[in-house]
Amino acid sequence: MKPIRISRARIAFFHDVVMAALSFVAALYLRLGDAVSEYPPDSVLLWTALFTAVCAAVFASMGLYRGIWRYASLDDILGIAKAVTLASLIFLPVMFLLTRLQDLPRSLLVINWFVLLALLGGPRILYRIFKDRSVEAVLVRDGHRRVPVLMVGAGDGTELFIRATRHRPGAGY
Repeated sequence: MKPIRISRARIAFFHDVVMAALSFVAALYLRLGDAVSEYPPDSVLLWTALFTAVCAAVFASMGLYRGIWRYASLDDILGIAKAVTLASLIFLPVMFLLTRLQDLPRSLLVINWFVLLALLGGPRILYRIFKDRSVEAVLVRDGHRRVPVLMVGAGDGTELFIRATRHRPGAGY
């Protein structure tokens, strides 16, 4: 019997969908505080499910899962910001058509944008820092004069070269 293989892209997609659901509930709590318990649980569950479904569709269509987390960069964070913005902009008219936004706080979408961006981008950046094995490699630059290098290619060899130059202080690149 063959073991079931789950691709990293599917794990990342599952992570992002779970984070979308958590972000909606967290944003609702941040907006309302303890008053969130006054909302009917059925409504909160419906809103969360709709937001999660919209996010899943947007995330899958935006191509967020082509890259690998160990190469996470500013471009990935910008892609996440675009996807989160699009999901929020699609969710707004959907909720308007269903509820006329009577029960949903208007500021919830703004709060949710920030929470979801943090929940999607934060783990990617932390994973990258963990894989580089130091925060220094990400945050600190030494005072040595360096030779500019143009790297052609985006494969593992390029990434290995960059890591090797980071861990050798006298490399000069």
